[in-house]
Amino acid sequence: MCNSNAAVRRVSVGFPGLQAWLLAAVGLLTPLAILAQAHDPGVRHAATDGGAPVPLTGITSNEMPYFQDGARRFQIEEVVSGAAPTQGNGLGPRFNSNSCSSCHAFPYVGGSSPPVNPLFSIANAGGAVNHMPWFEARNGPVREARFVQSANGVPDGGVHNLFVITGRSDAGTCNLPQPSFFPAGDPVSGRGGNRNIIFRTPTPIFGAGLIEAIPDSAILANQAANAALKQQHGVRGHPNAIQGGNVNRSGNDGTITRFGWGGLQRRDGHLQPVVPAGARGERGLPGQLSNS
Repeated sequence: MCNSNAAVRRVSVGFPGLQAWLLAAVGLLTPLAILAQAHDPGVRHAATDGGAPVPLTGITSNEMPYFQDGARRFQIEEVVSGAAPTQGNGLGPRFNSNSCSSCHAFPYVGGSSPPVNPLFSIANAGGAVNHMPWFEARNGPVREARFVQSANGVPDGGVHNLFVITGRSDAGTCNLPQPSFFPAGDPVSGRGGNRNIIFRTPTPIFGAGLIEAIPDSAILANQAANAALKQQHGVRGHPNAIQGGNVNRSGNDGTITRFGWGGLQRRDGHLQPVVPAGARGERGLPGQLSNS
């Protein structure tokens, strides 16, 4: 036993860092082995993918008809005139698509841009003579175009419709020029082209009604809570800043806005005005949808 203990002591003296090195090696190799087995599973899938809109769990029997009616309207395809019973009259004269659900489609209706760009089946539908803008790729996201400046150099920032109804069989003699988005760049990345264009992709609308239902008092209370801890970690801000740093409030009722491009539109900060504004801006529907 004495000789054995001496041997252990001699090994420890002869290799002073051996045990530490072995522990370090084991500690290093273990996470490396885990990382070597990790892989990106890609897009997650669910049974609801590609299906109809899914209502909020717990919706009542009185609320369900409202959800179903909204889902139906969301999927109506617009034409210029001569609509079938399941279609709507009012497309154009300038538009981005012919239905809400064409772009808000993934993983199911109400979501974002689908894997296959739907605009390639819409641009020339009905005989329209549109050319596909360079930044739209068949297997890429739907992109909308905002102009940084107008042609006269004045700051713009607005969405410019991609297509016109010129040439459609249901558009009569309407003859509008399609906007130009040249010079062209890479359609997949959207880079390298006209530097006056900035892009946006369709935003999922899931839960928008829940966001609308949050009281202003809850938003302001969350902002004020844990002030010292937030300051320590550099967390600061206020609801939807506008120039001058004021809280952005609706010009209609003084409430905090929360929709539109960053919620910055004073009138378009709530769902009621946002929906008709989207109908006009995206599908070119006329003024039967009021902003009031």
